[in-house]
Amino acid sequence: IKTLFNNFIINRDHYLYTQIKKLNISGSLLNEFYLALNDEGEVIYDNFEELKVLNNNKNLLKNNIILKIKKIINNNNYQNIITDDYFTLRDGRYVIPFKKYDKEIITGNIRDVSNSNKTIFLEPDEIRKDNELFILINIEIENYKYKIFRKICDLIYFDFRSIVSIVNLTAKIDVIISKIKFSLLYDGIKPSINNDLNMIIKNTYNL
Repeated sequence: IKTLFNNFIINRDHYLYTQIKKLNISGSLLNEFYLALNDEGEVIYDNFEELKVLNNNKNLLKNNIILKIKKIINNNNYQNIITDDYFTLRDGRYVIPFKKYDKEIITGNIRDVSNSNKTIFLEPDEIRKDNELFILINIEIENYKYKIFRKICDLIYFDFRSIVSIVNLTAKIDVIISKIKFSLLYDGIKPSINNDLNMIIKNTYNL
C-alpha cells in the first residue's frame, strides 16, 4: 500500500493522484505510513523514542555478550572441547558449540544438540543473565512494533473500501499501460475499418 502511495500520491501531476484524492484516504493513515514504515515495510526505529532506546540497549547488550563469548572461545582451557571459533543463536539465546560438555571445565545450560549428536550448543553461565535480559528486550521491542502495526491495521480497516478502489484502479491502469508499451514496441496501430466493414489484416499481433 505504501508503495502505491509513493508511486502516485507524491506525483501530484499523475492522473491517479486526482482519482485517489476523490476517494478521500484519511490523513492519519498516510501520516502513520510515512512515520512508522520504510519502503520495505519495516518499522523506522528512530521515529519512536522508546523503541529507539530499546534497540540501542539491545545492541549494547548484544555487543557485551559477544565480547564475553570471544573471551570464552579464546580461552586455552576450552580449546580441546570447543567445536569451532564461532557462536550462534538457539531460541533467541547466544550459544557456543562444544564437542562435549565437561562440568569440571565449563558450566552452563545445553540449549540444543546437533543431528549427529557430536556437537552441543551450550549457554555458558557467564552469559546466561545477559541472554535472559536480551530476550526480554526483544519481547519489549516486538510488543512495541505490534502496537504500531495494530494501529496501522485499524486505520487500514477504516479506509478499506477506498484502498480496494485504489488497487483496482491501479490494476486497470497497469493493464492499459502494458498494452500501450506492447503496441509501441511492435508498432501497433488502431485499424481503420471501411464502410463495408471489411478488414484485411497483415503482419499483426493479437493483444
